[in-house]
This record gives sequence, C-alpha cells and structure tokens, in this order.
Amino acid sequence: MHRASLILLGIIVGLYCGFCHAEAVGTKEYHERPIQVVAIEEPKAEYIAEFTDAEKNLMVRVVMSEVGGKDLDCKQAVAQTILNRLASGKWGDSIEEVINYPNAYSTQDNGEPNAECYMAVEWVISHQTTFPVNMYHFREGEYHTRQEHLPYEQQRIEYAEIDGTYFSTEGSPIWE
Repeated sequence: MHRASLILLGIIVGLYCGFCHAEAVGTKEYHERPIQVVAIEEPKAEYIAEFTDAEKNLMVRVVMSEVGGKDLDCKQAVAQTILNRLASGKWGDSIEEVINYPNAYSTQDNGEPNAECYMAVEWVISHQTTFPVNMYHFREGEYHTRQEHLPYEQQRIEYAEIDGTYFSTEGSPIWE
C-alpha cells in the first residue's frame, strides 16, 4: 500500500508540474492558469517591421561577408543578431548604425551574395525568431570569452554552435 501511494503521489505531482509549464518571458496562459515569468533586464523586443531595400541589401552583404559559405541556419542566425542588436538599442537605432558599429561586423565587400543570404534575411525579417532575443554575438571556431568580471546579465553565455560558428547570448537566453 505504501508503494502504491508513492506512485500515485508521483503521478499527481507530475501532472501538476505539467500544468505549470511556461516557455517564454511574459504572462502565458497554459491550461487556464496564468504564469508570470520574469527576466533580468529584458531587451526591447520590437523593431521596425518594414525595412528599406537598402537596409535589406546591407544585411545581405553582412551575412555574405560573415558566413556566406555556411548553411542557411547559420545565415539566419547571423541576420538575427543584426535585428537583436537593433532591438536592444545598444548598437544604434538603424540597421546601418548597428552594422557599422565599431568591431561589430566584418566588411561588406566579400563577393556577390548568394541566394541563401537573401533568403536568410527575408526569413528573419518576416518570421518570429527561434533564437533568443539577446543572442548578439558570434564567432567562427569558438565561443567568446565569458567575461566573468562583468555582471552575469552582461556576460557572453554559450548558446549554440551552427555549422562551425558559435553564438552567444548576454546573460541567460531570453525568448519573447
């Protein structure tokens, strides 16, 4: 009887935890129960919905320059870092300011962009991201140094490796 009670208790706890699950920052309704999830220094999550052709072309040239020979997922992730930096306001208030911020991105003169570079930029602009909104940094071959002397929310935290390019967030990953 004692063992059966423990099994029943485990099932009840498991079901309860399933009802309390929340996946994103903000208030979510899940099985009719509101859950409030709080993030540290939540970045601005909104950026301009419409971009000029010149802004898109600048983004495409950066994607080509940074990861032109990589797969589509990697190109999308680099394009997402541009929009994330724009949304944060830390690197500037326009695509051009973000891209031309000192030491932010490589030169935009690395050959003619391929079709996947255009696809990556268009996809990132027109779809909700699958990457954290605070994924700002990437590097070929290895993650950035964590910078443990900074407060945690400013440290570069290892997030993902995509086709040999390593992406980092500032603090714990935050999704909208």
